[in-house]
Amino acid sequence: MAAMLDLTKIRKSYLPVRLPDNTVVNVGTPQKHMYEEFVRIDPILKGLSDDSIEDTNEALDILYSYVALILSNNKEQREISEEFVRDELQMEGALMVTYAFADFLNAKKAAEAKN
Repeated sequence: MAAMLDLTKIRKSYLPVRLPDNTVVNVGTPQKHMYEEFVRIDPILKGLSDDSIEDTNEALDILYSYVALILSNNKEQREISEEFVRDELQMEGALMVTYAFADFLNAKKAAEAKN
């Protein structure tokens, strides 16, 4: 008889993020719709970071929406609004979140590949 596969022992990974109000949210790995959204907006994010984007306001709205989605996917179940991202993190902080989140996912993927 085969050994039981125990899915309760799966260790979830989180990216701790300290927000400007000094609270910490532990951001989890994304769900499928978040991956799809990232693929869709990746060219926009690259354009923002190298100043090659034509419609900066629309690109920023997309960035703020995506970062709110990332940060709201947290263990504490705290909802993070686009307004919070726009007002508190602004463009620089929002880009930092996307880069840190991408690094987190790449490190998780590399760790899973080792196992």
